Amino acid sequence: MRGIVDADTHIFEPPQVWDHFDKELYLRRPVIVEGPTDTIYRKTRFWLIDGNIFPKPAGKGSFLLGTPTEAEIAGLGPMPDVRARELLDLEGRLHAMDQMGVYAQVVYPTLFLAYITDDVKLEVALCRAYNRFMAAQCARANGRLRWVVVPPLREIDSSVEELNFAKGHGAAGVFFRGVEGDRTLDDDYFFPVYEEAQRLDLPLKPKDIRVRRSRDRLTISAAWSSEVNLPGYRRTLRFHPQVEQRLEERRGTR
Repeated sequence: MRGIVDADTHIFEPPQVWDHFDKELYLRRPVIVEGPTDTIYRKTRFWLIDGNIFPKPAGKGSFLLGTPTEAEIAGLGPMPDVRARELLDLEGRLHAMDQMGVYAQVVYPTLFLAYITDDVKLEVALCRAYNRFMAAQCARANGRLRWVVVPPLREIDSSVEELNFAKGHGAAGVFFRGVEGDRTLDDDYFFPVYEEAQRLDLPLKPKDIRVRRSRDRLTISAAWSSEVNLPGYRRTLRFHPQVEQRLEERRGTR
């Protein structure tokens, strides 16, 4: 091992992601907008996607994101390493990793931490563009940057396609939010994605999640460890949770 593997880093998505956008939907690609400097919106710019802004700095359901990075973040001023955070300056990012003693990073999205749209075709286009940008950029990093595929989970067939694309282009895992729209992750709607991730050996999240299916039962297990290093106390904590679900019971509740 030549250094630390940082299994949970992020990209601040740049506008270049959308260069890979579906031509048929290109007029609906995300664009950057900004508010007047004498309003509460003056400290950052926003992605305008499907008529909504991301991040949403005020109002019900407000949230902050580090993207887009073309403006000052949370009033802290412009960041000198913006292009490295956007994966546009790969040399700069790898240099920063060297300074921290990090050999490799697994890179997660930032924009997709938010639930973006109910429009199925638009979600597919967003995810495909992001996945192709990440595949192209990480391929230039000599194995030191691995990425995590974002599946368009409102369309299962397209999600399976994206997992297969990702497996062939250096992805290290699959990204899920804790809740997908109105569905929690134990919903059998997602089982085809779990099964394909298992077949391709693509873990879900940094924790090493594995899915096994028998005729009438789905078993989801994970194994990971955490180092605790405090004055006078040093220990490795190991976790191995497991959840089982009878498939007939789930279908019977529909």
